[in-house]
Amino acid sequence: MLMKLKKETKLLLILFSTYIFLNSVFILYCIFINTNYVTEVPDQGNFVTRGSGILSGLLPYRDFYTNAAPLSPYVWSIIVLISSLLVVKFDFVVRFFFSLCLILSSLILFKIQKKKNNPKAFIMALVYGLNPFFLYLNVIWGGDECILPLLILIPIFLFEENKPVLGTITIALGAGIKYYPVLLAPLIWAYFENWKKRTVGISLFVLLVGLIYIPFYFIAPEEFLFQFKDPVQETFGGNQGILSVIQAFFNLDLEKYNLYFKITTIIVLFICGIFFLFRREDNYMDAFPFLLIFLIFYPKFQISYVVLLFPFIIEYIFIERKIYVSTAFYTLSLVYGDSANSLMEENLSNLAMIILYWLIVLVFYLLAFSLLVMYFSTTKKISSEQKTET
Repeated sequence: MLMKLKKETKLLLILFSTYIFLNSVFILYCIFINTNYVTEVPDQGNFVTRGSGILSGLLPYRDFYTNAAPLSPYVWSIIVLISSLLVVKFDFVVRFFFSLCLILSSLILFKIQKKKNNPKAFIMALVYGLNPFFLYLNVIWGGDECILPLLILIPIFLFEENKPVLGTITIALGAGIKYYPVLLAPLIWAYFENWKKRTVGISLFVLLVGLIYIPFYFIAPEEFLFQFKDPVQETFGGNQGILSVIQAFFNLDLEKYNLYFKITTIIVLFICGIFFLFRREDNYMDAFPFLLIFLIFYPKFQISYVVLLFPFIIEYIFIERKIYVSTAFYTLSLVYGDSANSLMEENLSNLAMIILYWLIVLVFYLLAFSLLVMYFSTTKKISSEQKTET
């Protein structure tokens, strides 16, 4: 029976069944077996506070603290409202919302690959949707980074469908929910056909981002800017970037260099942007280096941010045939977070484990750099072939 269904239907059926089953098992386990299990991660408490604040008529930044994009509290307000109407705990309801985001991102990936006549479209989308990182992040952790792949793939899908205006609008709206989709902005340059249309597209993007951000800035300037003053090492943990690991493990003070680290990130992104401008190809993979550079160089980093790269990593594995490096990078991302956290613990004394954890951290970053080099080397090769054909 399953074999007769359309691939889209089959994909959705498999993914919905898997996510609903795993979330249900997890919830039942927490309700009836391990009632002491903490299902609400720290961020979820903040989501409830922010969502409840919006429902009470409060404004972000001015009336309650938030270190997130301006539209995100409004998203949480919808989940809080549904939770209260169903009389179900927020942290259970939000997991099903995150499942929906991941499933839709898988469907969009399938449609993108199907349009490219990729015979591996179905298996790519299925492997992508059922990868252990997503399942853990959704079912066990309940992290809001589950939204990111959807915010990344919706604009890409619209650009691939030759709807660059809608693609530009969704990048701006996505950046209003989570800041990271703003790194897709170079695609506006790639997919608009000429200078005039590119200028219009970029102007539209700047206008929309301004309309989303500026009103909240003027309502509470200091509170709005405070969210960008991220320390190298968070006092409450969670920041797992290599700078945080170095600072904690070697007991160094890198906070005074924090601004320089952020400036370095901007400079490297700018250099990548210059390269991008000269290439001028309508290929969504061109967004990959911007996301990768940000994750490598920006001082604030959590391993869950790697979900930003998964739509591109899966293509590297199935299409670009960069199987070994891409798979190794993905595999290490499953254990990187625990390794980084362990190195930042003061009571770590086992030398063998210290060496192992450092090896995981360093190889993870080495593979990230390797993926970056692979992208630029592949681009150079493609450009050379195009010149030869001309």
